[in-house]
Amino acid sequence: MILDIECTTSSKGNPFDLMNKMVMIGQMEDGKVTITTDKFNEINVDNEFLVGHNIKFDLHWIRRCGASMENIQVWDTQLAEFILTGQEKRFPSLDGCLEKYGFPLKLDVVKTEYWGKGIDTDAIPTDILTEYLKRDLSGTEQVYLAQKQLFETTHKHLKPLFKLHCQDLLVLAEMEYNGIMFNEASARDKAADLSEQQLVIKEELDVRVGSIPYSLSSDIDISAIIYGGVILKEGRIPIGVFKTGNKIGQTRYKVIYNSYECDGMVTPLKNTESHTKISQKEMLFVEKGILTKPRTYWKVDEKTLKKVKAKKAARQFIDLFQKYNKLEKLRGTYLIGWSDFIGKFNWERDTLHPQLNQCVAITGRLSSSQPNGQNADPITKRYCESRYDNTIRC
Repeated sequence: MILDIECTTSSKGNPFDLMNKMVMIGQMEDGKVTITTDKFNEINVDNEFLVGHNIKFDLHWIRRCGASMENIQVWDTQLAEFILTGQEKRFPSLDGCLEKYGFPLKLDVVKTEYWGKGIDTDAIPTDILTEYLKRDLSGTEQVYLAQKQLFETTHKHLKPLFKLHCQDLLVLAEMEYNGIMFNEASARDKAADLSEQQLVIKEELDVRVGSIPYSLSSDIDISAIIYGGVILKEGRIPIGVFKTGNKIGQTRYKVIYNSYECDGMVTPLKNTESHTKISQKEMLFVEKGILTKPRTYWKVDEKTLKKVKAKKAARQFIDLFQKYNKLEKLRGTYLIGWSDFIGKFNWERDTLHPQLNQCVAITGRLSSSQPNGQNADPITKRYCESRYDNTIRC
């Protein structure tokens, strides 16, 4: 059975976005196409061999609608193409597969005339959406048959690997659907505590830097402070008032750039130079001999800074800077970042649904995104909670 669904497009159709809804389900079996536009919970794919492109997405949707799907097997044409092409092309598209095998491409009208103009799926005329879905079903079947031929002839050696990945896909779908319980309120409270710690560190760093303005998020600024160099900061000076228009009577400003020379604290390690383009506004400093073209700075990542030879004051500055960065990573990327995903994707409260990707890493390993559920520090993990009563013991 070839399977494909059409849904509304909030968060790119994320199946866990509570604002989204199913619009249409297409099934094709033995050449017969069935289109469903309501009563999605009555869909039954029990004991079926399902074929789809990025089929995990479709499985999430039919499961969200309450459809029955026991004891299924799957063939994901996207995953098959990823393996057939040496795991080098991330997330192969259906159009890309159709073009490769010489089949007609997807119907463009839905994307160009509706989605591209901000018209959501549930507002597309049924006949147009139906034709679009039928074309996708047909195209998916064509790609499936072409891939099946390859796995049975020239790429026999890859078929056991692909079959294993398809079994994995069902497990990953279960994991994504259930998600991770994440205590957002407690995580945000902890993030607020970390912000206070960062303010204290920033104040100490400011004392050590002096009157030179700088940004802790700018590698160029930090490089100049640690290794020596120039910091450029945009400023404004008043040049009069507006005499006409909506801003009449308000002060007019001219944008200027100020340069600040830093002596540096340590000698940079060999082969740690980095370069960046000079902007048009910064060309003035090239002409004055203050900057080189391209602009050179040195790496300030944790691994590099651990290796530099720094005396007491310099090492203290570097240690404070690295401590600030670690707190920012924990606060911004995890505690706040993970919490923000819940609101951004309109997920149910205190629940994360990280994507588990099989079609990304050339090594074939699993990756995770939005957010990266594979990579969390111990503090963040404290806010990942069990669904089960912790008094129960097996």
